[in-house]
Amino acid sequence: MLIMDFERWLRFNPAWYELEILTREPKVDKGAGIKVKMSFEGEEKKFQKVKFSVEEASPDKVVYALSNGKRIELSIRNEGDVTLLSHRETLHASESEEEKEEEVKHWLAAIKHYAELKNTPLAKLSRFFIDRVLLRMNPMQRRITVLIILLQAGLLATALFALLVIYVKHRFNL
Repeated sequence: MLIMDFERWLRFNPAWYELEILTREPKVDKGAGIKVKMSFEGEEKKFQKVKFSVEEASPDKVVYALSNGKRIELSIRNEGDVTLLSHRETLHASESEEEKEEEVKHWLAAIKHYAELKNTPLAKLSRFFIDRVLLRMNPMQRRITVLIILLQAGLLATALFALLVIYVKHRFNL
């Protein structure tokens, strides 16, 4: 379902900082066009409108041609008891080698962190959280959520410290 669910797949991309899907109920059908407004990691509020044109669409392969010159191919295939997910993306010819290398590093880091989650109960809970909550948010919503969680953790730590000070003061009659 990941490759046929345009919004979910789009939100998984680690290089896109903020995005808004401009097409209502985007369909992944051959010949369809899907418009997106996005900014990229490391860029200050520089939004670009990009059109995804669906060149090919089937349950095991989707190919997008982007208005900025890129081409993205997603495919799934079974080899024995293993399922392989392939993401092939052409990098724009005008991008510098450093920009291309940086984009590849973003992808590899995201895949590495996700793949490191083993089959322990905590890892299963983490994957459930990633699949059901984080992948449904755009990158900006993720950052806001993390900020709120950190602020709440700071408030909890402050409250616990205050309680500890009161307890020590009361216990030792200071």
